[in-house]
Amino acid sequence: MGATLVVAKGRQSVQRPRQCAGRCLVGAALLGLWVTRLVGQAQNSQPDLDRALQSATARYEAKDYAEAQKELEPLLARFPYSFEVNELTSLVYAAQGQDYEANRYLENAARFKPKDPTAHTNLAVNLVHLGKDSLAEVEFRKAVELDP
Repeated sequence: MGATLVVAKGRQSVQRPRQCAGRCLVGAALLGLWVTRLVGQAQNSQPDLDRALQSATARYEAKDYAEAQKELEPLLARFPYSFEVNELTSLVYAAQGQDYEANRYLENAARFKPKDPTAHTNLAVNLVHLGKDSLAEVEFRKAVELDP
């Protein structure tokens, strides 16, 4: 059955058929459970992420780039939209002279935190290393606009 259009006092609204009531409540309950589960997972995984990032950062600072990279790979799989994971991964690749690989993660970091001037500066420096001066200039300008 289709929905019925109801006009009341100049406003239009869609009235759902009565058979939907039970299914809609079940659907809403399932959606609520799913959202609750996702929030719980995010809260539970935050300490894990923090610990793993601290360990990878310590490896990076100790110039143990290969080990830092090994620690970051599973984090990228679990947290692909994490600014911190992408930023540190880019720094690890850049420190190893792998500018093309670093670029991917620097672009992600700048996209995930578009108002972070450091993210744009790091991307600009990387673009200079890749010989993409006009793109680097755009990123440097963004960084200066964000933090004059």
